[in-house]
Amino acid sequence: MKKLFILRHGYAQNARLKSPDRERELTQEGQKVLQARSAEFKKNLANLDVIFCSPATRTQQTANIVLKAIANNMLNIQNQAFIYECDAQDLLFFLQELDNQYNQVMIVGHNPTLSQFATQFYHRPIHLEPGDLLSLTFDIETWQDLTFSCKLR
Repeated sequence: MKKLFILRHGYAQNARLKSPDRERELTQEGQKVLQARSAEFKKNLANLDVIFCSPATRTQQTANIVLKAIANNMLNIQNQAFIYECDAQDLLFFLQELDNQYNQVMIVGHNPTLSQFATQFYHRPIHLEPGDLLSLTFDIETWQDLTFSCKLR
């Protein structure tokens, strides 16, 4: 069994600001909302093996709030540049290449990709709001077995 957590970054600064999109930060409200979920993160993410994160500032900040909440010194955040602009199929290919030592994985990224990715498994529209966490449990032994037709547990 493999478990995937999908976390859309928290509320970020307005996209119309002059800073480049990758440098947009979480708003204070976005930080507070994520920090208020610390107990939920600690409970649900206690056995997380790895966090893969977009290099965008807002996703890095989101991942660090999660990391602080779960207080796991052995866990690290691995930046994956492709997550910033990938599509759902790219994300699937990435997961299929993962080392099978990882049983519980988190992706911290962006819409529309994360919602489109989740939609493929639920076969109905899924829309992740900023800060939404979705847990997908697959009845598979290896990440190589992951397909959009996998049944969720």
